[in-house]
Amino acid sequence: MVKNAKFFRTIVLILLLVLIAIVILQRENLKKEEQFKKELELLYEDETFSLGMDTYNCYKDFSYVNVNVLIINLAAYKHFKDGEEITVEEVKTFLSSEYDENGELYVLNPPDDIAKFIKWYRTGGRSLTDKYFIYLCRYQDDHSDKYSLKGITMLDVNMLYELIEDFENCPNREDYEVH
Repeated sequence: MVKNAKFFRTIVLILLLVLIAIVILQRENLKKEEQFKKELELLYEDETFSLGMDTYNCYKDFSYVNVNVLIINLAAYKHFKDGEEITVEEVKTFLSSEYDENGELYVLNPPDDIAKFIKWYRTGGRSLTDKYFIYLCRYQDDHSDKYSLKGITMLDVNMLYELIEDFENCPNREDYEVH
């Protein structure tokens, strides 16, 4: 009888240890899932904000983009990154699906040029974009005969492209870039 009781206690102890191990592993998995979810939300926030949307912590398609803000962000990138260029069409294609052709989340593995732009925007590009916006406003003010005094983000897309091109090709562009 004593032998059976020892055996029974040993089995109970082993089962208890296995149960504790399962609980600990489950808690670790939940922590990892929560951490991954937070990291994913931050990636989406960086993506959406840099691509001309309000800040969202989940996937949003191109219909959420303020196209004028996107155009200005991309123009600032080109201006400050020595001609590195991304088009609105590339962004539209990128945002056309949450997943790539392999079923992976695009936000985890965006095309290189988009990834570089998002990183640039997150690591100082946003403040450069704000400066660029000011440069464009100054230029627009001085050329109000050609460009209405509407806010830049309210201009017709074609007029905005024209404003950016005229500013970039202006012989006295440095005058507008005074800090």
